[in-house]
Amino acid sequence: MNLDMKSITARVESKIDSIVSVSTKRLFAEVINETPVDTGSLTSSWLCTVGTPAVGVINSTAGTFATFASEFIMYEAVPAKAGEVVYLTNNQPYVGEIENEGKSWAKSPNGMVDVSVKKFPSILAGAIAL
Repeated sequence: MNLDMKSITARVESKIDSIVSVSTKRLFAEVINETPVDTGSLTSSWLCTVGTPAVGVINSTAGTFATFASEFIMYEAVPAKAGEVVYLTNNQPYVGEIENEGKSWAKSPNGMVDVSVKKFPSILAGAIAL
């Protein structure tokens, strides 16, 4: 009986780890994809860190490639196990204007983070269904 409980516990822990990792990656990817791209500087400035938020600003003009690059780096940084605090940080000085005031020439009149967080219930449901 004890062996069965260990097996069940391991499966439950594995499922929780998967749900947390997948839903975090999907939420962060949503934020990155909602970020308007002009030069790519704002998009490539999303930094994923564990434990503490990132500091400093990335100066990049990766253009449309910035979305792919930011998502790749983020996917590598998100832990596979639940229990760690993960941050997605953007320290560009104008990120607040884009997020809170809709000051974007492109696709984010309602921001990037707020609209993505509103989608989190369905993101989580999708991760649970896997």
